[in-house]
Amino acid sequence: MTKTAMVRARIEPKLKKDAEQVMEDVGISPTEAIRLFYRHVTIYQGLPFEVRIPNAETRAAITEARSGKKLKDYKNMPATMRSLREELKRAMDDLDARNGIRLRGKKELLAYLRSL
Repeated sequence: MTKTAMVRARIEPKLKKDAEQVMEDVGISPTEAIRLFYRHVTIYQGLPFEVRIPNAETRAAITEARSGKKLKDYKNMPATMRSLREELKRAMDDLDARNGIRLRGKKELLAYLRSL
């Protein structure tokens, strides 16, 4: 079939750059990626990935983050890094307590997050 239909979209330059880097890494052009997306939409009769409406807890977190009311202000980089490490440890402990997933360190955490 002749490819004559045109698709145009405006997106953020950084998103375009980042996505095109991924496409280059996997060896496809942006045109091929768009064609694949359209093909999957037609095959699955919907988006080829799950799209969900955020639950109440997530919506509240989004609203809170956008308001900026609970943002922390750090005086220097060591204080920032210390706080981030503490927050990461709390998150990992919470993941263990809720789901029985025990992660020991940054590499295991990153591997787990990539698997989601």
